[in-house]
Amino acid sequence: MDQLALTPSSTQRIASPTGSIPTRDGLVGTIEARKAIETLGRSLAARERHVRLMGPPGVGKSLILNHFLQAFRSPWVKVAIVSGALGEMGVLERLIQVLNGNLPGDRATAESLWTMLGQRLRTGRLQGQTIVLAIDDASALADTPVLARLAALVSQASTSATLIEVVRTSPYGMYDDNPDPLAELDQLAFGIHLKPLTRAEAGLYLRSKHLRPGKVTDFSDAAITALHALGNGLPRRIDRLAMATLALAEEQDLTEISSELVNEVGHALGL
Repeated sequence: MDQLALTPSSTQRIASPTGSIPTRDGLVGTIEARKAIETLGRSLAARERHVRLMGPPGVGKSLILNHFLQAFRSPWVKVAIVSGALGEMGVLERLIQVLNGNLPGDRATAESLWTMLGQRLRTGRLQGQTIVLAIDDASALADTPVLARLAALVSQASTSATLIEVVRTSPYGMYDDNPDPLAELDQLAFGIHLKPLTRAEAGLYLRSKHLRPGKVTDFSDAAITALHALGNGLPRRIDRLAMATLALAEEQDLTEISSELVNEVGHALGL
């Protein structure tokens, strides 16, 4: 079970822009990711009850959330992460399984699951626990009452619970399928917006994540510019393009990746 500790020392560590943030995954060491992690830490330390992490597909929302939530462990803070793609029953079953340590009965209905979840949040409050409900791909639930009901349960639990939604937006900041499907919750949510990487951040990201001892030793400046442009600054797209380009460079015994090679691979991938 994933758990999160919000002790004074850990809160200070995650709130510090110069704090130690592992760069094993590349992305979590970027300025944008550090700002998001810092803001997440401060929002939970301030007992925000409803937090929304937003950004376009591939920008790193899920990676940053998981990195943040797994950075700290404590018996006093319990974290349940679930995908909104599971739908109402799947989300409720998973939340209860993580929080209670077992699955609900086979005959459980949606309403009985809502009752069980509400009871679990109230029990946590009485026991002095903080419970974090993290819903990845929350956009999948935009046309359902699930998010509103979760927000209401968290609100009723006072300061002992927090709801974190990971919401997919378009590269221009609008929701993909609807200008604002979660508008009714906007007054309640504390928003954190993740932006695509800048060209400079893309260079640091590529070199920290993709360069390893071997034949290929570097990306040219023009190659980084091409990777950033073709990938729209989105780490997932940049990763796909960089890995394919590195593989081709190794086949051709190249030591440095050029923009010409990046564009060749990008064309082959339809980017």
